[in-house]
Amino acid sequence: MNKLTPENIKFIDNYLVKADVIYLDIRVEMIDHIATALESRMQTKNEDFYNAFKDYMVEHKKSLIKSDKKHRKSIRKDIIKQILKKTISIQAFLVFCIAFMTQLYLNNNHHFFEDNYFFSYYGLLMLGCFFATKYLNFFFSKPKIDYSLKYSAISIMASVLVISYYSLSILFRIVNRVFDKTVLIVFLSVFIVLLFNSFCVLNNYINKYKKQYYFL
Repeated sequence: MNKLTPENIKFIDNYLVKADVIYLDIRVEMIDHIATALESRMQTKNEDFYNAFKDYMVEHKKSLIKSDKKHRKSIRKDIIKQILKKTISIQAFLVFCIAFMTQLYLNNNHHFFEDNYFFSYYGLLMLGCFFATKYLNFFFSKPKIDYSLKYSAISIMASVLVISYYSLSILFRIVNRVFDKTVLIVFLSVFIVLLFNSFCVLNNYINKYKKQYYFL
């Protein structure tokens, strides 16, 4: 059976990048599928690589693009599912208790919630945790992951965190007007638990990618 060369694989990869399949993990799955189909076509129809590739893309390009979107949606659902699943755990309960007691202390002794800038602290916390999870993993663990490439779960997680922050800011204003400070502290403690879970999930994905793609 005809086998594709490394140059053929690189050609397919470049084509997918130009077709906006930007995430490495999705492209690897597609390349494996495409390579198998092309090898079969080259064998049965006696075509060279470029003709086989051209004919294959005429037939399947639309379905490949749909597959990319479907995979992104699946990753997004899996991330949310894992974050919520981790909420019911002893670890999450301990994080909630620590967050609640810390914020209660800050409010009672330092009037934390009267500071107009306090909400920015949560934004900085999210940003700091995201980059810490991402880059400390790079500098202090092996095998390392190549961050010059894009990975679906990491990019989607960044988007989820941005959306969560702005959603939180809206909900915060509502809760702050309607309820007292204790309810507000409970609300923000739940948010911190979800934030903690998010970075646990992100770390799991990074470890998964390190095992599968581009070791250094």
